[in-house]
Amino acid sequence: GLADTADAFLAYQNRERTLEILKDVRHGTHGVCAIVLDCLLKVGLYSLLFQRDFLLGAGACVLMPMLAKVPMTMVAAISQYPRQEGMAKAQFAYTKAPQVIWCLLLPLVLGGLLLRHWMVAVLGVQAVLALWMAHLSRRKIGGAPGDGRGAGNQLSQLVFLFCVVLLQTTHLVALPAV
Repeated sequence: GLADTADAFLAYQNRERTLEILKDVRHGTHGVCAIVLDCLLKVGLYSLLFQRDFLLGAGACVLMPMLAKVPMTMVAAISQYPRQEGMAKAQFAYTKAPQVIWCLLLPLVLGGLLLRHWMVAVLGVQAVLALWMAHLSRRKIGGAPGDGRGAGNQLSQLVFLFCVVLLQTTHLVALPAV
């Protein structure tokens, strides 16, 4: 998802060529760079997080995969699929507001335990990310592809980790020492 989206969206091609690149199973330079950058940033953010507060880092590890699904679900609810057929078409057809609400509940409760009231701000940042991704995809290819949702998952994880490290660094969030 991330590599295909980076290859397609950074190629500066027309709609048809962008959709072709998204279907291509090979990764280009942009895709490989995106994966390497994603991995390096995550390792750096994790090391900062665990170095300063092990429990907060462990809690973020549990919460991050759940929270990363929120922008993906939001994009599917507010966007249309750019192709006539495809593996993700049904997800776009059947994802509406109730699914987004259900997707928000568990991360909101668990995140509230971890980040307290700051979880609302983190969810706001995630919502802005989802709206930006939907807008970019709509402008570029007329809808949000499945690969774009996969890329959104990875970007959402990075944004979440960055927010937790920022909150921890500014001492706005800290778990009690054990």
